Amino acid sequence: MRDASIDPDRPPRELIATCGSGVSATVALLALERIGVHCDGVYDGSFNEWSADAQRPVAYGGAD
Repeated sequence: MRDASIDPDRPPRELIATCGSGVSATVALLALERIGVHCDGVYDGSFNEWSADAQRPVAYGGAD
């Protein structure tokens, strides 16, 4: 978890996992729940659907 910059003692308020179709993101969120990081859900359209609309925001890299 620390390799992903997640401190298990201070989990993030919001966590977003994405992938191409929603399947891998679901597995990641289930694993995070298992170790105590709560996730509210998965956007099942995932990045394929989101990125199809050029009006939707996309950011790359970490939040500084």
